[in-house]
This record gives sequence, C-alpha cells and structure tokens, in this order.
Amino acid sequence: MTEYKARRVVLRISVLLTMTLAVLLPLRPAVATIVVTGDISPGPPGTQSDPWNAGLLAIGISAPGSLLIDNGSRVNSTTAYLALGGDSTASLTMHGESTLWNNTGPLNIGDAGTATVSIEEGATIESAGTTIVGKTSPNNYVTITSLSGDSTSTMRIGGDLYLGGGPTGPAGGTATIDIGTGGQLETLGETYIYHGSTIDPGPGGLISSGVQLLGGNITGTQPTSVLNLNHSGTVSGWGSLNINTYLGTGGLIAGDPASDLYFNGNLTGTGTIQGVTVGGSIGIGEPLTNLLGDPLTVDRIVGSIIFHDVTVSPNTIFDFGIHGDTINDFDQLVITGPDRIDGVANIAFIEGFLPDVADTFQLITMGSQSNATGWFSEVIAPPNWQLDPTGLLYHTPEPGAALLALLGCMLLCCRRLKRPLRASRL
Repeated sequence: MTEYKARRVVLRISVLLTMTLAVLLPLRPAVATIVVTGDISPGPPGTQSDPWNAGLLAIGISAPGSLLIDNGSRVNSTTAYLALGGDSTASLTMHGESTLWNNTGPLNIGDAGTATVSIEEGATIESAGTTIVGKTSPNNYVTITSLSGDSTSTMRIGGDLYLGGGPTGPAGGTATIDIGTGGQLETLGETYIYHGSTIDPGPGGLISSGVQLLGGNITGTQPTSVLNLNHSGTVSGWGSLNINTYLGTGGLIAGDPASDLYFNGNLTGTGTIQGVTVGGSIGIGEPLTNLLGDPLTVDRIVGSIIFHDVTVSPNTIFDFGIHGDTINDFDQLVITGPDRIDGVANIAFIEGFLPDVADTFQLITMGSQSNATGWFSEVIAPPNWQLDPTGLLYHTPEPGAALLALLGCMLLCCRRLKRPLRASRL
C-alpha cells in the first residue's frame, strides 16, 4: 500500500470514529455530580462521592462558597447553613430529575450573609425542620422551576417557613421565592412573610397550611401566576396581595385589625374577605377562563363572596354572572359589616339564559349587622334591567313602550280637553 493510500484509510477511519462518537455521546447517561467550591464545611472543596453524607453542612462560612448537585445525585445533611457569616455569600444549584438534598433538621438560607438557591428540572429539597430564608441579610433569592415540563422541581418543608426573619420575629433580612412553571413549594406548617419579602406562587405552585403576611407580599410577576387558597390555606395579616387569587370553595382572606391588608388582582371563587382594601376585579364564582388552567365541566360556576369590614377601591369591577332563576344559579355578594362599597357592577346573563320579565335576582344581600356605606359608581346591566339600592336586579319596561304609552295618554287628554271647548262655541 502506498503512503498516499495509507493516509486516506487512516483519514476515513478517523472520520468514521468521529461520526460514531457524535452519535453515541448524547446517548451516554449523565454522570452524577456533587461539586463544592470555596468556603465550605465539611471540606475540602472539590468533587464529592455520591451520595454525600455531609452531616452538619455550612456553605459560605466567612467567605464565598457554593454547592452543585446535578444529574440525580444525593446529598444528606442533618442541619444546614447557607451564607453563615455576615461577609459571606453562598450559592446552591440543583439540577435534574431525581436530584435530591435531604436535610433532616433546620435549614437556614442566608443566615447572616446572602444566599441564592436554584432548584431546576425535577430536583428536590427535602427539609424536615424549620426553614428560614433571609434572616438578617437582604436580597436572598430562591427559584423553583422546571421549564422542560417533564418533571416537577420541589422544595418540601416539614416545619414552618419564614421569609425575612424567624420564629421570634423579623431580623432585618429580606427574601424572594419565585415559583416558576413546573415548580412547587410545599410547607407542612405555616408560611410567614415579613416586611420586604415576597413569594410569587407561579401557576398555583404554593402549598401550605396557611400564609401569614407580617408586612410581606404575595405578588404575581408571571402571566400565569395565581394564588389558590384551596392549596395555600387562609391568608391573614397585613401587607399586600398583588396577584390573581382563587378563593376555592370557602377560602378566607383576613386582614389585621391594627394594620392594612391590600388586595389588587382578579379575585374569584367562594369565600370571605375580612378587613381588606380591595381593588382590581371581583369575579364572583369561577371565571369563564379558569385561572388554574384546569378544564371545566361547565362554562362558569356560581359563587358567593362575603364582605366584612371591606373597603372597595373606585377602580374595582364586580362581575355577576346569572345563568338561571334559582338562588344557586347566580353570583351573590353578601355584605355583613361596616363595609364601604364603590366600583362598577358588571352584570350579565350567561350560558344562553334568557330570563322572564317577571324574574328578579337578589345579587347583593345586606346582613342583619351590616352598616355599609356607599354604592357602585356605575352599574352595567343587560338592556331593560336595573339594580336597585337593595341589590335586587329587576326588569324595567322598554323605553319605546313607555314612550308610546306616555304619548297615548297625552293625546287622550288633549282630545278630552278639546270637546268642552267645541261645546261652548255652539
């Protein structure tokens, strides 16, 4: 074989191997990875064995530290601190389905320094004890998301969750938890949100035994963000809810009598609003487009919302849907306390319902203890239907018929007046 031919054979073999590797390498299973860098205990920094049984784990003790858990790896710890010292920073990145950090005791994210946590593409944090995010330092951040849609990324907490403080109260820190598409935050205890801290539940990803706002916020920054009280439990305290909210089948939003709780968003479902200043849109019952993204068996489910000591902002729109003539076929607002009513009442017959002119609908009910003030600044109702000050919707005569009746009466009166005049001329 000549040297030229030998080189061509070698080249062909090289090309063939390159093409084969290009096909086979993407099919190779991902390698489990646990990597620690910077100031971390236990050490030393570097790649750890999988699973890594760390015991008491501290990331960022007095200097920056980081932990990467990837590709189905597992870390076990008893108690954990991220950004333990005041001058430290810490970052945690978890990625991939079956990737798990199991912490059997308390978890402190941003204890005195600043910490950032990212839970991605099916990874899970399991923390059995109390979890604090942003105790004394500002700008701590946790994001939970799974953009691929193949699995759910989860942060599961066995105790209470505190943002911006701890069980003894606020301590000057702040924290933000963003739950994106495919993300879920589960708290078996209560969720406490101190002043300056916030949670974005994403598409209904917040599950808790209740939420206490202690000056904090629940804010929807994504188009699909929604707070589902069937999952989160009662929301109480002071602060703000700037998010579309589903009351569920009997939810409660209760403000602190000594402070202010503000709501601004689309509110739907059945439940009670107490001690709250509301704005946005009050879509009583289930909206035509389900905020939760679940399929509906009917176009709309009716609901009843109870107001007690509620102040309504002028920009608020109340949507009343009527699709039948019985009390279970139309939305209702029940006013029970010193409420201050304002806004716009938007009333519609839906699902093809055509009422009889004799039908009436008690859309607003005043409780026996109610001493409400104000009324809707505008009422938008179907043609020839009117809402009176008692909250009763009833049919009114068509303007054309009323005008004809008035003209007929006037003509008859004129004819009667003319006859005596003619008689006097004779």
